[in-house]
Amino acid sequence: MNIYEPKILHQGIDFLTIDYFCKDANFYFSRFMSLLDRLEEYKKEAQSQDTFGAKFVKKTIIKDRENMVDFGKWFVSSKGLYRFAYYIENQDFRVFISRAKLNGDLPQIRVEIPAKTIFRIGVKNAIALFERMVKYLLGTYERRVNRIDLATDVGGIMYVAMDFFRFQTRMGMSHFSEDINIANYMRFQRFQGIQFGRGSKVFRIYDKTQKISKSPNEAYIIEKWKFNGYNEDYPVYRHEIQYRREEIKKFIPYFCNDEVDYILSHIGNLWFKALTLVEYVPLNDKEILKIFNSPLIKSSTKRQIFYRAKKDKKRFQFWDILKTWENREYIPIETFKKVKIYSKENVKRLFKGFFSALFKYSGGDLTKFKEVIEEVERDLEKEGIDLITYGLFKLATSWIENYEVIMFSDEVIPESEYIKVVNLYDEFQKAMKKVNNKDYKRVFSKVVNYV
Repeated sequence: MNIYEPKILHQGIDFLTIDYFCKDANFYFSRFMSLLDRLEEYKKEAQSQDTFGAKFVKKTIIKDRENMVDFGKWFVSSKGLYRFAYYIENQDFRVFISRAKLNGDLPQIRVEIPAKTIFRIGVKNAIALFERMVKYLLGTYERRVNRIDLATDVGGIMYVAMDFFRFQTRMGMSHFSEDINIANYMRFQRFQGIQFGRGSKVFRIYDKTQKISKSPNEAYIIEKWKFNGYNEDYPVYRHEIQYRREEIKKFIPYFCNDEVDYILSHIGNLWFKALTLVEYVPLNDKEILKIFNSPLIKSSTKRQIFYRAKKDKKRFQFWDILKTWENREYIPIETFKKVKIYSKENVKRLFKGFFSALFKYSGGDLTKFKEVIEEVERDLEKEGIDLITYGLFKLATSWIENYEVIMFSDEVIPESEYIKVVNLYDEFQKAMKKVNNKDYKRVFSKVVNYV
């Protein structure tokens, strides 16, 4: 890394997606259903346009003279997205609207708040502005964070090719391995970017100045850079973490009244958490060669080299600069284990998934259904159990996990889940005595003792 005068030029939420679930049947069957009817009409109108590419019609989707409500004009798309039947947008928001039933797992409304809107009016103002419409349509609602991106822009540094080997991560490198051709990530001798992780969390580092040169509509951020001492002679590197729903819900405590407020009040903790998953370590070139050019080097030796470099205060500890948010120091956000509840909806979803996989495998030959069951039974027989005992074992395992979660938290196993286990107590006892497999026997013994 070439170091000039390192400065944090910008920190903030770069993208936010919130899901809204209707909890008011009266609003759902009146205002919301009326909106769906209008959107269906406008969607067909957009589809009828004789053009290529994205098709939109500009419409006033909500105008209630009686209540003096008008939420302006929106562009209505000819297409939805995945399980969302309708897509609308304006200069501030991108909105997906579904025909989801009440109390389902799919939100009625999903809004994406892009960086430009957040930068212009602030995240809380943006949410409040959009939720005027949500409240009008849904009445009482629950809201959940579906995705959040946090970004920190740093000037006065320049990554170089060897820096690829200076990262230590617990996320996995989606676009990097030890046998990488580094030229793929360099252009005109300049570092272009790197990505760690995939799916529910992704950490990226890239040249933001280069990105702006290709996307001039993102140039508004330069004004903030200038306010914080931007030197145009050097590039600015963006460090960005993206958390999606599967990761976000790990941070939500059980008794949380509003997870949007909770997440927004823990932004610094979320950022610090990212810096524990990926870290730039100031290894010197000699240490890099020793780690990556020595085929017989032990893993413990590698860890020691990284550890010593992180603790050497004579070296430039760049990550220490990043470990603040808005000039304050934080600790990583706490994770919370959840009590798992299995419902008919879970079973239906798994059953549909099984049939989908079966059809992909068999091409619709349902005689394969029996074949799969017989092969599973033979596999389990080798473990010394049958299919019924395996089902009993999975129930026991899940219940034990729930029980051990509540021992260290304020959560409570729902009574329905407890009754399932109590009613099968005799079956667990029988299984504990007759099963020879030690792993299965230990679980059955554990659940009997807990009950």
